[in-house]
Amino acid sequence: PPSILLGLYLARKGDDDAALAAFRRATEKDAASSAAWSARATAETRLRDYDAAIASLTKARQLPASKTDALRSGQSLGRLLARSGRTDAALATWNDLASANPDDDGLIEDIMELQIDEGLFDAALASANRLLALRNDPYQKLLVRLRLGDILARNNDRDKALETWLACLHDTGISSWLEKEILSQIDRLFRLSSDLAGLRQVLERELSATPLRPAVHRTAAAIMAETGDRPAAIATLRRLIDLTPGDRAVREETAELLRASDQPAEALAIMEALLTQYPDDQELRLRLVSLRD
Repeated sequence: PPSILLGLYLARKGDDDAALAAFRRATEKDAASSAAWSARATAETRLRDYDAAIASLTKARQLPASKTDALRSGQSLGRLLARSGRTDAALATWNDLASANPDDDGLIEDIMELQIDEGLFDAALASANRLLALRNDPYQKLLVRLRLGDILARNNDRDKALETWLACLHDTGISSWLEKEILSQIDRLFRLSSDLAGLRQVLERELSATPLRPAVHRTAAAIMAETGDRPAAIATLRRLIDLTPGDRAVREETAELLRASDQPAEALAIMEALLTQYPDDQELRLRLVSLRD
């Protein structure tokens, strides 16, 4: 209808008041149009008239609409209800959507993210578990488990978040981006409470449990050095050199830590060995000159 097109044009220009006026005319001319009521709700939301937007979305959901539009209006209504402090009504709206579409894992994921955004972590946990039950692909399930750990951390359940992420780590390939992401999440979890000692303990346990993971060695060595235990960090990096003999970055990190720990002779030996592999690298030569000096 022309009124809706005019409202969309005005909204695109940023004239929300005029857009809302156009959408109101659209709903007056065609009160049975779900699309008109949804568009009106969008304009009311942008003007922060949440009660009016809730009323418009409620009306839109009572009228015939496509499945896509019905899902979109239901998700928006739940969000507005949550923002207005009507948590029970928001959860009921989202539960009705999920119940009407029990096999729509994309919808459940969208609802979960909405619940996270609104701080409804208990509900988000339930949605995450429901999503886990729906997905069969191991990779997709792992991504949901990672998100589950994030929800647990946001809900101040650090122990369960850590347990979830460590289980994910054990199911993740070595040197994958997921491995890096999980270790980053665990690092962040402990840094939020400034518990570097606890982080080190976890990483040392993982070194024993998964001795073939270079990323765990590297992360553990970094924490050891950061907490002032350079000998332990150097020992960990030496083991990592044996584990990854072709990794140049690991040897350079080890040499730098040795230099900073007043052990230039061993650092020099590592760098000289590197230069035999990369004889044309002038930066290595300059670093060797500094070490020899």
